[in-house]
Amino acid sequence: MIEFPTVTREIRSLIGRRTELNTFLGSVFVASGIFLQNSLGGNLPAPLADVERHLFGFYAAMLLVPSLLLALRMSRLHGGMILNGMLCARLMRDQDFTSRWDVERAGSHNFLGVSFLQFALADFIAGFSASVMALALGATAPVALAFGGSTSLA
Repeated sequence: MIEFPTVTREIRSLIGRRTELNTFLGSVFVASGIFLQNSLGGNLPAPLADVERHLFGFYAAMLLVPSLLLALRMSRLHGGMILNGMLCARLMRDQDFTSRWDVERAGSHNFLGVSFLQFALADFIAGFSASVMALALGATAPVALAFGGSTSLA
């Protein structure tokens, strides 16, 4: 038996987790940018001086790993949102006091929806950082674009 409080509690939980992941991704992006700015300005402490030789590779790795993991996690949360949207539509379809919701439409993919666009943002950041890493390792521009594109497709 599908119950309205259970479905809405799960949807709120998914939205809360997605918000926390976006906050973490933004924090990682900003912290990496501040580190890059300090490195380019020569303001790093002495123990981190070796990082300056491989600065862009280090920057790309520190941005690639969290953004790729968060993109994969957000894709799972997006799937959970679709599933719970279908459950909510099925619940509303069976009620007498609401209009009939279409379960098939609730399960369709919305490329302009918030959930998908947040996944696409994390995926774009992962692809960008993979391209920067490939360029830092000496790859040509087409190889770096292919590496970034394959990372985004992963």
